[in-house]
Amino acid sequence: MAEEEEAQEQQEEQEAAEKKKGDKTKAILVAMSASFVMVGLIVLGLFLFNRPQENVLSVDAAQDYEEGPQLVEEGTGDEDALEEDEEPLGAIFPLETFVVNLSGGGFIRVQVQLEFKSRYVPKRFILKLVPLRDAIISLLSVKRKEDLLNLTGKDDLKLEILEVANAALGKEYIENVYFTQFIVR
Repeated sequence: MAEEEEAQEQQEEQEAAEKKKGDKTKAILVAMSASFVMVGLIVLGLFLFNRPQENVLSVDAAQDYEEGPQLVEEGTGDEDALEEDEEPLGAIFPLETFVVNLSGGGFIRVQVQLEFKSRYVPKRFILKLVPLRDAIISLLSVKRKEDLLNLTGKDDLKLEILEVANAALGKEYIENVYFTQFIVR
């Protein structure tokens, strides 16, 4: 009887070992299948999203679909040559929109774009961006609504922002100031 019990125990141990092997193979098969699916999705994603994009932005003309005007990004080499009296634009950096309370009531919402003298934005400018924004906010907050509603007021503000920006940078890097949004209420 002892031999039968021993034989039965050995048989149970063998069945348990075979069951463990079966569980391991199932786990390995599931892991391999999942990894194949993931690799396939990655390859598919790279194929779909890695298409070359054109550098030319086309603008649809209302009447002329065949050869409408086209906008060309700077630096693509497809730009027309400059005229004799035309100077190239410098780098243009858009500042975040300013919303500032005005002296005497009301507020101004203005989007400012700074044009640099060179075609590149100096590293010094990026480092001085926070003090520059602070200086412009201080300048705007002392303005009155009446000062900003006419053309000369806007032009004066552009010159003041230009002076404040160059003073904040410590050098005359900025050549021009543009408003792309100007709301006074």
